[in-house]
Amino acid sequence: MKSRKSILWILIVIAGVGVVQAQETIFTNGQAWEVGAVPQSLGGAFTGVANDYSALYYNPAGLGQIQHINVYSSYSHIMLNDKSTFLGTSTSEEVSFTKLGALGVTVPVPTYRGSLVFAFGYHRIRGFGGALSLESSQDVLIDYTLLFDTTWVTLAYPVKPESAEEMIDGELSQTSFGGAIEAAPGLFFGGSVNFWAGTRDYSWDYTIIRGIYDVNVLDDDWVVMLPDLSISTHYQEKYSGINFTLGGLFKSNQNLQVGGVIKTPVKLSAKRDEENVIRKTVYPGYQTIPDSSFLGFVDHEIQSPWIFQLGGAVTIGPFMVAGDVELNDYSQIKFKTAPPTGEMISEANREIRKNFRSVLNTHIGGQFTIPGVGLKLRAGYAHHKSPFKDSSAEWDRKVVSLGGGISFEGKYSLDICYSMSSWEKRPFNWLAEIGEKIEENQLLLSFTYGW
Repeated sequence: MKSRKSILWILIVIAGVGVVQAQETIFTNGQAWEVGAVPQSLGGAFTGVANDYSALYYNPAGLGQIQHINVYSSYSHIMLNDKSTFLGTSTSEEVSFTKLGALGVTVPVPTYRGSLVFAFGYHRIRGFGGALSLESSQDVLIDYTLLFDTTWVTLAYPVKPESAEEMIDGELSQTSFGGAIEAAPGLFFGGSVNFWAGTRDYSWDYTIIRGIYDVNVLDDDWVVMLPDLSISTHYQEKYSGINFTLGGLFKSNQNLQVGGVIKTPVKLSAKRDEENVIRKTVYPGYQTIPDSSFLGFVDHEIQSPWIFQLGGAVTIGPFMVAGDVELNDYSQIKFKTAPPTGEMISEANREIRKNFRSVLNTHIGGQFTIPGVGLKLRAGYAHHKSPFKDSSAEWDRKVVSLGGGISFEGKYSLDICYSMSSWEKRPFNWLAEIGEKIEENQLLLSFTYGW
């Protein structure tokens, strides 16, 4: 048998290794945030209620119910726990942050009949914050096919992922201007123009431990050397766009309200500043390859689908029950220019249509007003379905919320909500399947001053 030594350098392309869930988009990453403590405590069932500043986001037609100038603000404290399982090893990462949720004002205009109300404000609508940590001591066999002389040969070699860490931060927000009129007794119409802005800061770092292996190929002895890899990816995207919200609200009497909303697509312009770095630890006595890096700027545009909402509320004495449904066809998300992954527009949009689906999200909530005290107790539940066609029930985000509110002197109102949600993220393959479950606890506080 003839013996010889050779060096095989096998590098995993960084774009194919990072923790990137297939065809995730800015409209499906992270989680939607409710605007205000009252809507949150009702499970987001606010389309048919819409009786405070947050109507500007949920149903602008509801602004017509407001009779006094109001200044509104809300704040949220969010705690995230990301539990991951990789190759039999479980890890957990916790992050928390406190943010301004909304700040705005509503201004009624005196009229001879009906109502005319304007509103202006800022609110956060989607968060990207999170952290993922992976650790494993197990080796994984990787098959790799190479051309030896004139023959294709498949090698199997072990890879040991020592550590990996993903960090994500950022959010999407809207600055909105809207208004509503009472066109007929109990019939309100409204609309808003929404200016979108936001950032997403993403980093992914991991290390792969390899080694030197003796293999036999075509009756020859080969020494295969694979370098240890340390790979880092970081990018920051900035977003901007505009869309419109149109709403209607009908109050048949003091006991029944029905509302409907149409949200037009938003075409988000994204500017990405990206850096990728690959560092290799090479064993003594073997040929070396310099570290490689990439730094660049990528601009792209992506458009959301139309969103339709329908909701209602029934009040009987001190009790109120509200419910909402929301139709969102994620398969209609479209890249308007080439995506940052380098795919062609047609290919990326074809993958979106292939992997995403239309979903019907549901929200339900209840409120009990304690007579003579001005104290209101609330509870709610929301079910946000996964946008992926091949999803399981564990990928759906379920939210349970409890809250309450109290008014002082007819001018001040304070509302508070505590919500709990959990879901499993869509699994992906990176050497092996990774399981990931996220638990989110949120404390939301809203304050209104009117005169």
